[in-house]
Amino acid sequence: MKFLREHTDKAKLAGVDTFNSVLFGQENGDRLLGGLGNSIIPKNLVHQYYDEVHWVSAGEAFLATRQLHREKALFCGPTTGAAYMVASHIANNEKKRPVLFISPDEGNRYVSSVYSNDWLKRNRVLLDLLPRVPKLVTDPKDAKQQWSYINWDRRKLSDVIEKLK
Repeated sequence: MKFLREHTDKAKLAGVDTFNSVLFGQENGDRLLGGLGNSIIPKNLVHQYYDEVHWVSAGEAFLATRQLHREKALFCGPTTGAAYMVASHIANNEKKRPVLFISPDEGNRYVSSVYSNDWLKRNRVLLDLLPRVPKLVTDPKDAKQQWSYINWDRRKLSDVIEKLK
């Protein structure tokens, strides 16, 4: 990301996170979606690189992962599903820009969870449809339960949080 920001100002960077993660200003809490979210902010996260941030629920990421497998024959994990969901939305809305997304995981570890209807039902995260568009929020704490996003505008985390006080 640093290289990208040092060499062009035109690239748009979207972060993908999940609910109950402190990475982009939410309160720490339980998360079913592994791979996204964190209870601490790592030193290598530079908030001011991001133009927007999306929060995706576990159920949405799991369904997006399964759709990616069914439609594109890509056997990936749920962080890839979440990233693809957001990247697809951006690509559909910004047709003149190329969109690149990073696939952070593969599906082998998720056969008995994400790819299992029984597991999804037991955990109450079996969805039939994805939201067509994310909900726009102005406060990270307003992003709840359903795919949401904020215009981060390359701000520091403290600037986003301070603006809200």
